[in-house]
Amino acid sequence: MKPTSFWNTLPQPIIGLAPMDGVTDAPCRTMHGLHGRPDIVLTEFTNVEGLWKGSDRIFRDFLYTPAERPAIAQIFGCRPEYFYLAAHVACELGFDGVDINMGCPATKIANKGGGAALIRVPDTAKAIIRATQAGVRDWANGQTLEELGMEPERIQRIRQMNEERVRIWGIRQ
Repeated sequence: MKPTSFWNTLPQPIIGLAPMDGVTDAPCRTMHGLHGRPDIVLTEFTNVEGLWKGSDRIFRDFLYTPAERPAIAQIFGCRPEYFYLAAHVACELGFDGVDINMGCPATKIANKGGGAALIRVPDTAKAIIRATQAGVRDWANGQTLEELGMEPERIQRIRQMNEERVRIWGIRQ
């Protein structure tokens, strides 16, 4: 039996807190979740390669609280293989969904082939969508970050984030 998507349970029209780089960080999203009560909340866009091999600082972009549910992880980049891996990370962190940024026009992003630049390479955009879907599906079927070869320190950081959310908010994934 196929699980029902949370999208089917949201009131119409759907009101979401749009991701704004440098603005909608974790404290901002929590305040909106507590007091504005949007139907969905998206994180600031986070680089897929950075999630896999960047500094631990990047995980700050993926902090969230129960007030933000359903919480959507927004990711960007241009290499499908990293979208696959980033989807695993988002699932492991308990996000309700993944949003692929294909609209950011910032020169810094587009010049590297991400964001709005993907409109020029539809085959790559399709590959990114398929890789993200496969990453979610493989995670749901039990594939682990260890099996994918993520560094143990990064896996520990992800688990620590989950434990802190449980300890602080008392809500399990």
